[in-house]
Amino acid sequence: MKSQGVTIYEAENGYEAVDFINEFRCTAVLMNLYLPSMNGYETTLKIRELKNNSDVPIIAVTTELVNEMSDEMIEAGFTSVITKPLQKDVVLKLLQSLDKDSTPVFDYEKYVTTYKDVSLQQDIVQTFIDEEKSDTERIHMAFQSGDGDEIYSAVHYMKGSFSYLKATKILIVTQVILDHIKEGNLALALKQEKVFKSQYEELLAELKTYKFM
Repeated sequence: MKSQGVTIYEAENGYEAVDFINEFRCTAVLMNLYLPSMNGYETTLKIRELKNNSDVPIIAVTTELVNEMSDEMIEAGFTSVITKPLQKDVVLKLLQSLDKDSTPVFDYEKYVTTYKDVSLQQDIVQTFIDEEKSDTERIHMAFQSGDGDEIYSAVHYMKGSFSYLKATKILIVTQVILDHIKEGNLALALKQEKVFKSQYEELLAELKTYKFM
């Protein structure tokens, strides 16, 4: 890996990983799910709560044969998953794609695999699009209020829709906001407003281009 120009930093545990990410920007994090002291899920949640670099792509590293992220991984804020033993070419390709911000706005493949019925696929997307006005107003009013409970309620409400849609990208910032509020960091949650709204608009625009057949 180093011969390919990749600089690697190895953390001894989850706490060290969190401290490093908070101080230094990197392309991606390869996260062992079974770290000592604090496991990979807990460490990822902590990273998503950071003031700095909370949006860094985090890849779950597992010994299990999986082709896609579990709901637990998505909830924790992982970006992708890769299986051990790690193959250099596979890791390099993944890092290159992440460097181009390839986290899917709408994971179409996972969506159509989860919901086999085409009518259901169409209904979920169309319902989300139809509720754009009320959802936009709900989010705007919540952030305008500056009240943590109102923001939490509005964002958590939207999280259900994002989960149904397999909207991986906005789910990450959604979880960051919720975690900040739960930890009492309202100021940090408010700083995510522009990112959240931008990604919401990006998701809507992409969904409007799909035709399910």
